[in-house]
Amino acid sequence: MLRKKEFIAEVARRSGLKKPDARRAIDAFLDVMSEGLKEGRTLALMPRAKIKPVRQTDAGNATVVTTKIRLKDVTVISDEGGLASPED
Repeated sequence: MLRKKEFIAEVARRSGLKKPDARRAIDAFLDVMSEGLKEGRTLALMPRAKIKPVRQTDAGNATVVTTKIRLKDVTVISDEGGLASPED
């Protein structure tokens, strides 16, 4: 399991952000993603992924959203900050 603390550290390392900045960006992303999925909206995070809500259930103190996630092949980020093919 990848815990949030480890996730934040890895995002900070890969992006060059400081951990507090990475934490705020991740929290904002998770808020927007959660709200969108609860509204029944598909998240098209191209070229990496597409997350489609399939079913929603009220679980008392939480909402359970079952999703279908389609992941594309991992794209490598070049040193120049642009997208590069895995061969580069």
